[in-house]
Amino acid sequence: MAKSRRGFASMTASRVREVASKGGKKTAQGHDMAMIGKAGGKVTAKRGKDYFARIGRLGGKAGRRGKAA
Repeated sequence: MAKSRRGFASMTASRVREVASKGGKKTAQGHDMAMIGKAGGKVTAKRGKDYFARIGRLGGKAGRRGKAA
């Protein structure tokens, strides 16, 4: 099966240098990170604390699988 070329593997050497030189800085174009964070907060508030308590318990149970309680 052929490997798909994703990420840096699909870029030209000059494009790899350009992206890497930004060192983790915002590279997405047209996105305001404050706006994105605000939208995420709205989704979190909409789901409510009961939702997050439930998924937290499920994650805790999965993490203890096979271990003595």
